[in-house]
Amino acid sequence: MSEKFIILNTGSVGYKVFVTPKTIQLLKKKKYSEKIEFFTHLQIRDDAHELYGFLTYEELEFFGLVTSVQGVGPKVGLHIMSEASVLEIKKALVRSDVEFFDKVPGIGRKKAKKFVIELQDKIDILPEKEFSGGSNFDDAVAALMHLGYKSGEAREALRQVPADVSDMGKKIRYALKLLSK
Repeated sequence: MSEKFIILNTGSVGYKVFVTPKTIQLLKKKKYSEKIEFFTHLQIRDDAHELYGFLTYEELEFFGLVTSVQGVGPKVGLHIMSEASVLEIKKALVRSDVEFFDKVPGIGRKKAKKFVIELQDKIDILPEKEFSGGSNFDDAVAALMHLGYKSGEAREALRQVPADVSDMGKKIRYALKLLSK
């Protein structure tokens, strides 16, 4: 194993698979004879066929989402996935935390802003209760989006609504006041 890839043996054939440093650390703890399920993404270019590997299907799916942003290739996508868990990266997207992505090698401030904007609307699979404390968060976001606000703006405004406001109508009115400032 190196710092950036592993050799995945499948019978008598070995495949070079690029992985995150966290994956390498987890694999070092495993016994050589232990079987491991691996999820891979094949990137085909004119000059190479490269495999990118993940230990969970969720990581593989999220990698596909990350690399769907124009200008974010598989190597940069792997750097992003190396920064934190999928849930932590999603939380950073919901918070519009450009600084989180700015520190990733190969991103930069301008690309980080674009990355956050493009992916915020695509991550509806977040467990919003972790962020909002209420079960009607998605409905409130949808209502604000229907009024013309972007998903990220609506989520940010709704997170600023005090926890004691539980009525959805009141939450939306409070968020609208914040958005109009």
